[in-house]
Amino acid sequence: MGIWKGKKDNIGDDIKPMPVNTPVINLGQYPVENGETQTITIKLVEVASDRDLLAIKDLLKERNIVIVNYYRLVDDQEILKRALVDLKEFLDKFGGDIVGFGESIFIVSPLGIKIDRNKITPQL
Repeated sequence: MGIWKGKKDNIGDDIKPMPVNTPVINLGQYPVENGETQTITIKLVEVASDRDLLAIKDLLKERNIVIVNYYRLVDDQEILKRALVDLKEFLDKFGGDIVGFGESIFIVSPLGIKIDRNKITPQL
């Protein structure tokens, strides 16, 4: 069971899953404060324990977007809740955004990159 279904507390209630059929967005290069351009990298992280959050935080500080696969923690809701609280506290302090995608994926972005939660349906 995913974190958004059958929960008994409100941890992660404000993290809404994105529709599975949401199109991929090519971020390309974006200007930074000093006028230079910086390539934004999307990193994939498979979380095996709450200790793996340090790597995610470091990647966010380096201005990477992080796709977090937490399928190994789905059966251990206590560790998953602690990890979510820790990550949300980090984002509250340093800025950034987080959204659930599917049953075991989070997409986390650094300060200045908002994740759109609106479903885009292509017109054929």
